[in-house]
Amino acid sequence: MSKCRMTMADVKALANRAGSHYFDRGNSKFFGGDKFFGPYVGSGGIFFAQFNKSGWSIKELTAAHRITTVDYKGPTGTRGETIRKAAQMMARGL
Repeated sequence: MSKCRMTMADVKALANRAGSHYFDRGNSKFFGGDKFFGPYVGSGGIFFAQFNKSGWSIKELTAAHRITTVDYKGPTGTRGETIRKAAQMMARGL
């Protein structure tokens, strides 16, 4: 993992500056109060895990500062430990 320090506030700011509405309050309310874990930064990119009423997912902050959903087919674990570890591994490029 990179020694680069990045927070979810940094991810949100980059996405918002790129014109994204992903983190708008209305979207969060609609999808059931998002919880974010990460970000995980490494040679593979910038990833974070997300939980809302739809369940767990892995998101990537692209080079264009857009948020994309990663096609993750693995287990999510009861508290999302597995999906958070998967996001960490993706950031490492593994």
